[in-house]
Amino acid sequence: MSHGVVELATENVILLIEVNVRYAAVLGEWARARQMTVAAGELGSAAVPARECTSICVAQTDGSRESIRAIESLEKFLRDVPFLVLVPNDDVRSALQLARGAAHVVPIPHCPADVAARALWIATEARAQRRGSPAVSRLGLASPASDALATELGRIASLKRPVYLNGEEGSGRAFAAKALHELSSRCGHPFVSLSAPEAVLREGVLRRGTIYIEDVASLDRRGQSHLLELVRNPRIRVISSGTRDLAADVRAGSIRADLLTQLTVHEINLIPLRERSGDIAPLARGELDRAAATLCVPTPSADETFYSRLETGSWRRNLLQLRSVVERVILSTRSDEPLTAQSISGSSIEH
Repeated sequence: MSHGVVELATENVILLIEVNVRYAAVLGEWARARQMTVAAGELGSAAVPARECTSICVAQTDGSRESIRAIESLEKFLRDVPFLVLVPNDDVRSALQLARGAAHVVPIPHCPADVAARALWIATEARAQRRGSPAVSRLGLASPASDALATELGRIASLKRPVYLNGEEGSGRAFAAKALHELSSRCGHPFVSLSAPEAVLREGVLRRGTIYIEDVASLDRRGQSHLLELVRNPRIRVISSGTRDLAADVRAGSIRADLLTQLTVHEINLIPLRERSGDIAPLARGELDRAAATLCVPTPSADETFYSRLETGSWRRNLLQLRSVVERVILSTRSDEPLTAQSISGSSIEH
C-alpha cells in the first residue's frame, strides 16, 4: 500500500485513523487545548501528514487481517512516529500482533480521557527524543509554556557559558539541567549532579563535561571560591539552580557578587506546574505507568474526573508532589478499579 504526504504548516500533529466519534471527540478536544493540530484519515487513504510533522498516530482496528495489515503498512511509512492502537477488548490476537511492532496497544472499551492522556504522554516522549533529550519529557511538552521552555533549553544548550535555573521546589530544575547537558556538545562527557550543602567542590571533581549544583545559595564562602574556579574552567560547564533570585543574597552578603555575575550569564525561570495545566494529565499518565512498574502492580486506568481533579490542584511542590500523589493513589486503590476523582485525597494536591 502506497501513501502520499499532506504538507501541514505545523510540527505538532495528532493523526487519528478510523477512531470512532467517542474517542476522536475527546482526543481532538484535548489536543486543540494544547495547540496541537488534529488530522483525521482512513486506513488505506492516499495521503497522511509527513512524519516530521506527526507527534503521534492513534488508530483503531476492528481486528480484521486487512485492518491490521493497513496499520502495519502505515507504521512503516511513518517510521519513528509512535502509534497508539485501539483494539477490541477480547481480540488478543490483534493485540499481540501489533505489540510485536512499535505500537502501544489499548483495549477498548476504555475511558476516552485515559486514551487521550496516554496519547499525549507518548507524544511527549517522542518529541523529547526528536529534540535529542529524553530528560525534556519529564518537564512536559504538552502545554505551550513547557514547549517554549524546551525550545529555550535547546537554544541555550549550544552555548558554553553558565546557566542558572530559577524555580520552585520540584519544578524540574534537575531535569532541565540534564536536558541542557544532553542537548549540548558536551553530551558525550560526564554529567555530575551535586547538592550544594554536601558538595565537595574541589579541583578534580570533574575534568570535562557538565556539573550541576543544586541550591547554590547554600554554599559557604569556601565553597563559593571553589565554584568560581570551576566556572572559569573552559572544559567544564556549570549549571546551578535555586528557588529564588540570587541578587537578594548578594545584597545580604551571603553570595559573592563576582560569583553571581558568572553564574547568571544565562538565567532560565522554570514555570510552576499549576501554571501549565495542559501538562498535568500526560505527566500523570507517565507517572502512573512508572509507579506501577516500580511497585510491580498492574497499570491502572483512569477516568476523566481523575485528570480533571488533578488539574485543580495547587501543586506547591510541583512534579515531586505529583509523583507522590500518583504513588499514594496506586497503593490505596484496587488494581481492577479505574481511578476517579474520589481516588485522590483533597489535601494531597492542595498543600
